[in-house]
Amino acid sequence: MAKIQDNLSNNKFIWQNNRSKLAESYSAESIKSAGYPAHLKIELTNYCNLECPVCPRQYMKRPVGYMHIDLFRKIILDAKSYLEFIYLHHLGESLFHPQIGKFISIARENGIHAGLSTNATLLDEDKIADILSNGLDFLVVSLDAATEIEYVKHRIGADFSKTFLNVTKLFDLKKKMGSKINIVIQLIQTTHSAKEISLFLQQWKSSAMIKVARDWAGQIKTQNTKHRAIESKPCKMLWSELTILWDGHVVPCANVVDKVNVLGDLNSKSLSEIWNDDPIKELRSRHLSNDLSLIPCCSMCDGHSLNEKTYIEQSQFEARLNNYICNDDSPRSGLS
Repeated sequence: MAKIQDNLSNNKFIWQNNRSKLAESYSAESIKSAGYPAHLKIELTNYCNLECPVCPRQYMKRPVGYMHIDLFRKIILDAKSYLEFIYLHHLGESLFHPQIGKFISIARENGIHAGLSTNATLLDEDKIADILSNGLDFLVVSLDAATEIEYVKHRIGADFSKTFLNVTKLFDLKKKMGSKINIVIQLIQTTHSAKEISLFLQQWKSSAMIKVARDWAGQIKTQNTKHRAIESKPCKMLWSELTILWDGHVVPCANVVDKVNVLGDLNSKSLSEIWNDDPIKELRSRHLSNDLSLIPCCSMCDGHSLNEKTYIEQSQFEARLNNYICNDDSPRSGLS
């Protein structure tokens, strides 16, 4: 762990310098980025044991699979000089990957913060010990209800009592093992779950977060669904982060469900090559000219602009802690 802390301290200046370059490229409306992605969302698997109404996985058509550890290692070694934070989750339950602990340890040994989102159905003592002992920094538990009556509507296929007990064990083992992991217990606010917010906050206290339901760029209908504004600013994600599917295909953001807007394949190119290759430069150009009517996902997304000052000042890990763990009971958006 001492080695990990040294790596993280040494990287802080490099990370901020990289974020400055990313922000400058965004502000200058350059289709070639001077920096490299500070954050990656990496899909370890797109298999999931549940069917949830708020998740677009129900519409996914691509094959189910699991990322190979060698591909993950290649990504980390290529990006470790600038990469700050990885989120080991996209459209699947990552705890089904049998090497989840090894994925976490590879990231942490290379000085990169790691986070994960889980439905907690697999959080038995062995899994909990695996992720805690390998140094996971940040865990979001998507519970989404305070009672069994409401839970079964949102987490179809799960057992409320068992999952609730798993989460309780998580906190017990965190204390027993002396882990510094940051845990968030999340409820996505919908018309049905809203009535349980008060009880949910009582149950999980400072660990609770109420999250605004996202519409996944128009792919899921919610009370918050929006259409893209005519004069929307370019999306910051094209200048700051990427999402990597389990088979190594790279897409622009967390709203991509199937293989659309593919920017490259990490089995044949490096991450740094893909970051400023023709496909992403073309997509950046389309965003700058607001020519998105025929672009999947982008055409229905209300976009994400960049607050340059905050982006430069906060590390990617700090940004997530400040968003998720802020002693504020009001509903708020998550961060990919």
